Amino acid sequence: MPVDTTVAPTTSTSTTVGATTTSQAGLEPCQEPGVTVSFPPSTVSESQTVATDYSDAFTSMPGTSQTVFASAAGTPAMVIVRGALPPTNWVGATERVELRGVTGAVGPLADGVWAVAWAESADRCGQYSIFIYPPGTIDDARRVAESAG
Repeated sequence: MPVDTTVAPTTSTSTTVGATTTSQAGLEPCQEPGVTVSFPPSTVSESQTVATDYSDAFTSMPGTSQTVFASAAGTPAMVIVRGALPPTNWVGATERVELRGVTGAVGPLADGVWAVAWAESADRCGQYSIFIYPPGTIDDARRVAESAG
C-alpha cells in the first residue's frame, strides 16, 4: 500500500551533487500526484508501507506531494512526486519516453536510483518525477514510464 505525504512549505538548505540549493518559504503544496503505475518495479510490496516520516533528497522537496511505495523490507521502492523534477543531475545518458501525453526522460541518478521525469504544464505543480530505488533497473524505469497513467 502506498503512503501519500505532503511536504509543508519551509525554508531549507540542502547539498545536492556538489551544489547548495535553497527552497523558499511560502510554497503551497501541490495536490497528490494522482499518477497510477500499472507495472511497478517488482520490489514494490503490497503488504508494506514506508514510515510517513521517511525523508531523503527526493521526498523532502518543499511544496511537493508524494506517493511512497515500499519494498518488503519497508524501505522505499518507488516514489511518485508532484511539484518538482529531480533535484539532482543525471549521472548518465537519458532516454526520451512518452507518457501521459507528453515527452519525458528516464535515466540514472546517483546511488543507483533511476528516475522518470516530465512536465505536463509550465506550472510547478505540473512537474512530476518517479524515483525507483535500488535494486531497481533501467528496465523497471522504462516499464514504469510506459505504464504511467
